[in-house]
Amino acid sequence: MNTPFFLLGATIIFWGWQVQIPFIATIMALLVEGTRFLSWKCDFSTRDFSYISDFCSILLVAMVIYIFASSTSARTLLLIIKWLPLPLYPLVFFQSLSTSSGIELGALLWIYRKSRNNKPEILKRQIDLTYPYMTVCILAASVANNRSIAFYAGVCIIIAWALMSFRSRRYSLGSWLSLILLAAFLGYIGHLSLHYLQKQLEETFTRWLTELIGIGTDPYESTTSLGDIIELKHSSKIIARVKPGHGNKAPGYLRTATYNIFRTSVWFDSSPYFRPVLYDSGSQSWKLGLPSGKPKKATIFYYLEGGSGILPIPTGTYRIARLFVSRVLVNRLGTLTVEEGPKLISYDTYYTDTITTDTPPVANDLKLPPGEENTLDTVAKKLGLYSLTPHQAVRAIDAFFRSRFTYSLHPPLQRGGLSPLSYFLLKSHAGHCEYFATATVLLLRKTGIPARYVTGYVVREYSRLEKMYVVRQRHAHAWTLVFLDGRWQNLDTTPQAWFSRDTSLRSDWESLYDIWAKVAFLYYKWKWGERKNLISGQVIIWLTVPILVFLLVRIYTRRGIVRKMRFRSAGERELLKHHQGKDSDFYAIEKVLSTLGYERQPWESVKEWVERVASSPLVGDRSDDLRRITELHYRYRFDPEGIDPAEKKELARMVRNWQKHFEKH
Repeated sequence: MNTPFFLLGATIIFWGWQVQIPFIATIMALLVEGTRFLSWKCDFSTRDFSYISDFCSILLVAMVIYIFASSTSARTLLLIIKWLPLPLYPLVFFQSLSTSSGIELGALLWIYRKSRNNKPEILKRQIDLTYPYMTVCILAASVANNRSIAFYAGVCIIIAWALMSFRSRRYSLGSWLSLILLAAFLGYIGHLSLHYLQKQLEETFTRWLTELIGIGTDPYESTTSLGDIIELKHSSKIIARVKPGHGNKAPGYLRTATYNIFRTSVWFDSSPYFRPVLYDSGSQSWKLGLPSGKPKKATIFYYLEGGSGILPIPTGTYRIARLFVSRVLVNRLGTLTVEEGPKLISYDTYYTDTITTDTPPVANDLKLPPGEENTLDTVAKKLGLYSLTPHQAVRAIDAFFRSRFTYSLHPPLQRGGLSPLSYFLLKSHAGHCEYFATATVLLLRKTGIPARYVTGYVVREYSRLEKMYVVRQRHAHAWTLVFLDGRWQNLDTTPQAWFSRDTSLRSDWESLYDIWAKVAFLYYKWKWGERKNLISGQVIIWLTVPILVFLLVRIYTRRGIVRKMRFRSAGERELLKHHQGKDSDFYAIEKVLSTLGYERQPWESVKEWVERVASSPLVGDRSDDLRRITELHYRYRFDPEGIDPAEKKELARMVRNWQKHFEKH
C-alpha cells in the first residue's frame, strides 16, 4: 500500500465507529494494516483477482437483495451505501497481501472482461483501490453519522493525514498545519451558517403560511383537526404493546405529537424543524435530557410502517435504550421521529414525572385563534378564572368539563352559525376528546397559562393473552399539556367514561383477531425484536468472515494456478519503511550545492531551484546534465511506475560525474 502508515486502518475504524460496529471494524483494520509487517507477499495472478472480484460482486448483490427484502424504509439506497465497505473489503485486503501495488482493470468487472470492444492495454492498466476504498468508507460513515462535531473532526483529521504525504517542502510543517486548521474551521462555520439559514427559512415560511392560509404542514403530515380521531375509534388493530418495568406501573399516556397553533378547527405544529438526537454508544441509548427524580421504565413494542415515522413515548422521557434505528429526530415541541427502522421496533423508555424535555413556553403557547376570543372570555368570566391562581384555574377548568359535559362521538352538525368550538362550549356541552383538549388549551391560554395540544394513545387495556398492555387504534386520544411549577404536565379533562364507551364499540371478532395478532407479533418479534437486524450489521459481517476465509483457502489450493510467495530481504524491508525514491542519488547533489551556497529556499520547488542553479557560472556547460538528473529523480520519486534498472544506473553514474566535477573545482 502506498498510503501513510495506518491511514487506511484509521478510516475503516472511523467508519465502524459511525455505524456502531467498532470491534469488527478494528479487526478489519488490523488485518489489512498487518500485511505491512509480513516478510512475504503473494504473487496473485489476474485470474485470482478475477475470482476475488466476482466473489465481492456476489456478496454485494446478496447484500442489496437482503436490504430490499428486509427494509421498507424509503432510505434503502442510503442503507446500501452505509454498508458498502463490507462487500468491497476483500478486494482491498487481497491487494494489500499481493506483490502488486494495484489490480488490473480487466480483473474487476466480469462484464468488462468479456467485452470484445475493450483494448488489451486498457484491461492491463492497474488501479490502486486503497484511496477509492477510503472514499467509500467516508461516504458510508457520512450516511450513518449522528451529525455531531466529532464526525466533522474525524473527516478533517483523515483528510489532513492523507494530504500530509503530499505536502510541499516549500512550506514548513507548522504553516501547513495552520492552513489545514483554518480551512477546517471556515468549513465548519460555513456549514453551521447554511444550517441556521435553512432552519430560519423553514420557520419563516411556516409562519407566513400560517398567517395567510391558516393551514400548517410539516414533513411528517402531523396535522389534526376536530373530528379526525373518530375514524380510529372503531378499529381494534393493535399498534403497540407496553410492558412496565419491574415495580413500575404502566405509563398512562403515550404521546406521539404536540401542536401549538389552532386555526379554522385545525391544530398544527409551528416548528417543523427536527434536529438529530445524539446516540450514546456506551449506554446504547438515545439521550433526550438529564434524569431528575425517581426514574421509571417501560418497554414498548411498536409497529413502524414504512421503516420511518413518529415514535410514541411517555411524557417525561429522558432516555431511550435498545432502539435499533438509523436516526432519531426531535423538534422543539418534543415530537420524536425515527428513520430506517424494522417493521417492529422495541425500545426501553426511561421517564420521570418531574421533568420534561420539551422547550419552555413561547409566544405561540399563549396565542388564541381569531373569532373565538369572545366565547372564551364568556366562559372564563363565568368560571371566575381571571381572579384565580394557575393551580386554582386548572382545577376549575377540570371540574367544569367533568361535571357539566358529556362524552359523545357524534356531536351535532347543525350549530346555528356558531363555530364547532363555540357550539361545544356554549350549547351542546357534548363532544369527543379533541373538543375537550382544544377547549382546555384555549381556556388556559385565555387566563395566561401556557398550554399545548397533544395527541397519542392511552395505556389502560391489560391483555392476559399478551401478558402486557396492548394499545389499539381506538385508544387514540387527545389531551392537554399545561405549564405549571416550571414544567409541562399532562391534563386530561375528557370525562373518564370515554374509554368504556369506546371499548363497547369493539367487534365480536376481536378475540379471534387478538390470537392472530399474537402470532404475528411473535413472528415479528423473532425476526426483528429478539435478534439484531441489518441495522446492526451482524448478519452481513458474520457471513462475510467465513466466506472470506474459504475464498483465501480456495485460491491457495486451486490446481492449475501458479502462485509464488516472495520473501523480502532485510535490505528490502528497510527500504519499505521509506517512501518511493527516498534513496535517490539526486540528494547527494542537493547536499553538495547547499554547502556551496546554493541552498534551496522553502518556497522553491525542485525544478525551480535547479533552473536557478543551472543559470549560474558554477554549472557552466553541465546544465543539460543537471536537468536530466532532475528528470530521472522526479520520475523515480513521484511516478508510480518508477524508473527501470538501466535508468537508475544512469542516474547514479551522472551523479558521480557531477561529484567528481565539483571535487576538481
